[in-house]
Amino acid sequence: SSSSSSSSSSSSPEQMKIKEAARLLEIFLDRVSLETSTVSGYLLDREFSGPALSREEWALKMEVEKFISSCSKNPAARKAPGFKFVQEMIERLGGDPSEMIKATASNKPSMDK
Repeated sequence: SSSSSSSSSSSSPEQMKIKEAARLLEIFLDRVSLETSTVSGYLLDREFSGPALSREEWALKMEVEKFISSCSKNPAARKAPGFKFVQEMIERLGGDPSEMIKATASNKPSMDK
């Protein structure tokens, strides 16, 4: 059979088919995960930018990013008890709350209270 003659090569046609099938399965599962996501956990995820987002999702993403930028520049807002919920929201939408903190480290606030 063909398996005995191709076993001497580093990647047999059968192994290549398996690798391709695994890759296609991975792509399919990523798409299913995206389509069935109820929390929009990909909205702020940089890997899902571009054509993966609908026009409405892009609009929401832009507004959420403006909000995040505004909060990151406001020391009083970051000290508010509810700020932890903002950080949780960022994380649930696929963002990294620590990026907000890193961004604030480079901003020198004009007023500290």
